[in-house]
Amino acid sequence: MVTAPEIGALRERFFVQRAKDTPSPDGGLTRSYSTLALIWASVENLAGHATLFGRDVAAETGRETPQIRLLTRYSLFLAEADQIDTILYWRRRRERWRICSVADLAHRNRFLSLDCTLLDRVPPSTP
Repeated sequence: MVTAPEIGALRERFFVQRAKDTPSPDGGLTRSYSTLALIWASVENLAGHATLFGRDVAAETGRETPQIRLLTRYSLFLAEADQIDTILYWRRRRERWRICSVADLAHRNRFLSLDCTLLDRVPPSTP
């Protein structure tokens, strides 16, 4: 059974964002992000190798895809975040993470586990 995290364990701040692509004058697309909510979470680094059809992705691309698992309080819009294009922005590290899977811990609607992969690193000039 999953127990509640200790006091102070949910100490990392993430912004829940939605990506929006708009046409630019030069014919391309401009991506912008709108912030939906602020969440507090604990972060667990997931080590391991990513495989695609039984082949090691890191060996073929020359780098591994960073993955993390977040533990946060339950919220209804996050419970369905893996079905829509929802991005988490970790401001302290200036990184955007894509939510890959969401699990309701102990099925009690108290805490969610979010498995995420690194989407991109944000340049310092962008808020």
